[in-house]
Amino acid sequence: MIRDRYLPRYETVNDVCRSVSKGTTEETLLLIRHKISPIVKLSEGEPGKSYRVLRILGRGMVKRRIMDMGLVPGARLRILGEAPLGDPMDVELNGTFLSIRKKEASLIEVEEL
Repeated sequence: MIRDRYLPRYETVNDVCRSVSKGTTEETLLLIRHKISPIVKLSEGEPGKSYRVLRILGRGMVKRRIMDMGLVPGARLRILGEAPLGDPMDVELNGTFLSIRKKEASLIEVEEL
């Protein structure tokens, strides 16, 4: 598999991307990036860890509302914890504290920092 062929020699995504031929598809590059730095949904994140937002999967008003809260690609956040029954979860974003439902958090792809 292509990701196993490139990963043992490189540590960063940029190193891998520089070495891959120009004919490589974007999907393959995403697989390589996922192997180096796993992409997870925000709802699957662990309290106390920091993450960077990669993309928002929602559509229409849901996506717009999430982005209006400041959860845009590139934003860094930290998961503070969850409510006793698991929903909602508390997130710190640029010094602002947000509570996000698990349903909405599952629409946000993040990578651990």
